[in-house]
Parts: sequence; C-alpha cells; structure tokens
Amino acid sequence: MSNIFSIDYTIFTFQDYKMSLIELVGTLFGFWAVWLSTKEKVSSWYIGILNVVCFFWMFYQIQLYSDMLLQVYFFITNLMGWYFWTHPKEGDENISNQLKINVLNQNQKLLTGVFIALGTLFVGLFIGRVHEIMPYFFQKPASFPYLDTFILMASIAAQYLLTKKYIESWLLWIAVDVVATGVYFQKNILLTSFEYFVFTLVAVYGFLNWQKNSKGVVSDRYNEL
Repeated sequence: MSNIFSIDYTIFTFQDYKMSLIELVGTLFGFWAVWLSTKEKVSSWYIGILNVVCFFWMFYQIQLYSDMLLQVYFFITNLMGWYFWTHPKEGDENISNQLKINVLNQNQKLLTGVFIALGTLFVGLFIGRVHEIMPYFFQKPASFPYLDTFILMASIAAQYLLTKKYIESWLLWIAVDVVATGVYFQKNILLTSFEYFVFTLVAVYGFLNWQKNSKGVVSDRYNEL
C-alpha cells in the first residue's frame, strides 16, 4: 500500500491533474482556518494546526524548504493566537472579551519591513545552498529560494501580527498570497495555487471586515499618522 501522505498518492485526476490526498486535505483546512480568521473566530487557530501539519510534509516533498520550515512557525503561532485572543490584557479586550483590533505605528511598520527584507536576503542565501550544507536531509536543491523565503519571512510577520490582531496583518497576507499563487503554480500544485489566489481575495475581505468591526478606530488612527 502506498503512503497516503505522499504527494504521489492520488485520489482523483481532473483534466490530467493528479490530486493528492495531502494537498486536498491541507487546502480544505487552510480555507476553513483563514475564513474563520476574517470573522475573528478563535476556532481558526485549531483548524489552522491541521492545515500546517499537512502542508509541512507536502512542501518537504516538493523542495519548498522555506515553506516547510514556515509550517513549524505556524504551528507555534496557532497556539499563541488562541492564547492571545482568549486572554487579552486588561483594557485591551472588546465587548466579547476577546483581544481588540490594533494598528501599527510608524516605527513598527519600519521594523516589519526591515525584518522581511533582510530575512529574505540572508535566509534566502542559506536556503539556496541547504542541499550542499545538509545533503542528508535535503537531497535536491531548493526551488525558488528567494521567492519562497519572501513567503516565509512575510508570513512570519503577518502571522505574528495576526496573533496580536493588528489590521496590517491582512495587507501582508495579500502580498504573501500573490507571490505564493505564482510559485505554487510553477511547482504544479494547482489546487494550492488556486487556494492562495482565493486567499488574496479573502485577505482583502478580512482587512475591510476588520476595519468595519473596529468601529472607526482604525480609520481614525490612520488619519492621525
């Protein structure tokens, strides 16, 4: 019996595209988790854990090593997000006793940008040579090391901001999703590519919905900057 967690374990074929079980299950959980996030649902963090477990193994098999490592971070921050959203500090909760929506200040925006840029450069250099540095674990060269590392670094920033309910997390997710859509299309994981295209639209909705739910606080803050 073939390994059901293998990218080659096909459950159906659609117009010559072989759909693996791991891609299908991971994608469905990913859709569900992101949609719940736009609605400020704490359950998004539980569903997200199932998504990242599937995607960790899938990305390893197709040599997107930065994306693979990103799933470890996502696993940790899903636990963090659940805790932060359900245990707000006194004075930082909304009427449902959850963490309220926040806005980054200028210094925080600058630090976020520098983190993503430098991380993409230096981690990308490492990922591009990881098959030479650790050939036992990574037999094949990384695919798209810099674009894949941008997805890694920007996602780290976006996910952390999401755990703290900063509305700018959705703007970063838009950038991540656009790049990821192209990379995954090139790697021929078409359902995942389509998922991230839809995620782009969902992230736009998430930003607008959070802006509305903030009852003008976000708009007022931007007018002050």
